[in-house]
Amino acid sequence: MKRMERAAIQTLYPNIGTNRGEHLMRAVELLEEAGDREAGKEFLPMQPGEIYKTCADNDAISADLGNRPATSIEHGIPESVRRHRDDQKV
Repeated sequence: MKRMERAAIQTLYPNIGTNRGEHLMRAVELLEEAGDREAGKEFLPMQPGEIYKTCADNDAISADLGNRPATSIEHGIPESVRRHRDDQKV
């Protein structure tokens, strides 16, 4: 997918997921692996206004494009990091 196409899709559908909840620490682990570095983490109690559980709603993209996104975070996070590095020439 071309850079412009990705940008247009991300503008129309800014939060695309698999309608499945994922553990935050799993996402952090995958980012650490893909970025070849450990994240600075400070574990604190839940803060006012924080959301305990959330999940992306795919209804709009499914209705418009006729399919449901199904990329796992195990594939999607490393691929997103790779694309970002390629785009930024990092």
